[in-house]
Amino acid sequence: MKAKRTAIWAPVQIMAIATLLFAPPGIAQDTAISGEEAFRQALELLDANEHEKAIPLLEVALEEHPESRGALWNLGTSALITERYDLATTIWSRYRALEPDDWQALPKLVQAHQGSGNC
Repeated sequence: MKAKRTAIWAPVQIMAIATLLFAPPGIAQDTAISGEEAFRQALELLDANEHEKAIPLLEVALEEHPESRGALWNLGTSALITERYDLATTIWSRYRALEPDDWQALPKLVQAHQGSGNC
């Protein structure tokens, strides 16, 4: 029986170690970080103008809350500021699909397309 238990737990242990080693920068090593906590931490980083570090946290927040307008807006803005234009295009497109009448997002989507050369 002990061999079976080891075989069952080995993949779990490997995943836990891999998660600790390869977690994106800025994310607490706790793999159970909630979307709300990730968003809160991202806002603190954005207040400190740390857009690059905020991006992975905003992505975590969106995994849990894919229609969060605040997370989409902040991720789209951070992607533009850090010149990650493909990400910005994807995020601003998602935002516009949810908020088609928000005219303030349209120039941001255009800027993302221009930056990525997709014009």
